[in-house]
Amino acid sequence: MRDALKATKATDEATAAKDEGAGSDVRPGETGDAPAEGPRDRLLAAAAKLFALRGYGNVTVRDITNEAGTNMAMVSYYFGGRDGLYCEVLDRIFGIIDASIAPGRGLPPLERVSFYARSLDALHSRYREIAPILYHEILHPSPAFRERFSVTISGLVRFLKEAFVEGQKSGVFRIDADPVLMSYVVASVVNYRHIFRAVVELVLPELAEEERAVEPLLKLLLEGMEPR
Repeated sequence: MRDALKATKATDEATAAKDEGAGSDVRPGETGDAPAEGPRDRLLAAAAKLFALRGYGNVTVRDITNEAGTNMAMVSYYFGGRDGLYCEVLDRIFGIIDASIAPGRGLPPLERVSFYARSLDALHSRYREIAPILYHEILHPSPAFRERFSVTISGLVRFLKEAFVEGQKSGVFRIDADPVLMSYVVASVVNYRHIFRAVVELVLPELAEEERAVEPLLKLLLEGMEPR
């Protein structure tokens, strides 16, 4: 398994490097690599920052426009109101998540699962607004989140489930485990330490160290899924 993990890591790095320039690098509150400059971009950046800090229900239009340095009419002009602005922030988040795993589609089963784990871990480290917004939504889900998240999560589960089903047929993964359950375990473990960072840092601070945590977690997960 150790050699397999090294091989999958090399494959992941090569795949990521190949696709690094294929899509746009869009942050939840920005439209590209450059800092937000126009009023629309500034509103998105301010909204993402404040929604991450406080949650949707505790952020007003005035809060956002004060942070962005614009007037309140701009929110209605560009987004039709606070709800529309929040929907765009969520759409960008879920677009980033989808784009992060897209290069892994078509990889062999073991490489696909490893690619998912490393890609999502790196995504949370790069886009710091995503995890706290997800955290607030887990505690107090909004209608917009439920609608958009159901589509995204079904795609992530399908990505992992198909890898596990194919891997079971080819003898890579144990056949006595439910592929949906294995998908749930991988997704939960990879995302937990980012979404619930405050808890992890308090209880298991070593698990919160970003530069080392994903590899031992991935090794432990995949070893438990080897054929018996």
